[in-house]
Amino acid sequence: MTPEPYIPDASLLRQLTSSERIILRMIGEGLYDGEIAQAMRRSESTVRYHIRAIKRHLNVTRRAVLVRAAVRAQLVRV
Repeated sequence: MTPEPYIPDASLLRQLTSSERIILRMIGEGLYDGEIAQAMRRSESTVRYHIRAIKRHLNVTRRAVLVRAAVRAQLVRV
């Protein structure tokens, strides 16, 4: 049996800034860094900085876990 995948707790999601929540939603929708940057009118390096901050806040290393977190937080619909 495979262990249940780690999904960050909702209390951790509340620690995110509004920009980080927007980026997390866009990640959940499947957008790439460049697409997020264009949509937010930010540089890709700024978006990558926010993604690193999101991963640090949620204690994750993989983008796939961010997608699961976005779905669980109902930031995106499946």
